[in-house]
Amino acid sequence: MAEEKNDIEAKLNRLGEAFRRGIERLEPVTESQLGPVREAIRKKWETDHAGKKETAAEEKPAESPTADQDEATRNAEELRKSKRHGHSH
Repeated sequence: MAEEKNDIEAKLNRLGEAFRRGIERLEPVTESQLGPVREAIRKKWETDHAGKKETAAEEKPAESPTADQDEATRNAEELRKSKRHGHSH
C-alpha cells in the first residue's frame, strides 16, 4: 500500500511538472511582469527584517552560555562541599 501511494505521488509530481512547463510555454513571464513582483518581495523582506533589527536592538544581549555553566558548576561544587561537611542548605 505504501509503495502504491509513493507511485501515485510520483505520477502526480510528474504531472504537475509537465503542467507548469506547458503553462510556461503558452504564457511566458516577461520582465515587465516580474518587476513589480520583485519590488513587492523586496519591500516585504525589508519590512520584516527592519522590524527584527529594531527588536533585537531593544533587547538586552543575552549572557553567554559559559557564564550559566560556570554558575551551575559553582552551585554543584557548593552542594558537594555542604554534603561532605554535613551541612544542610
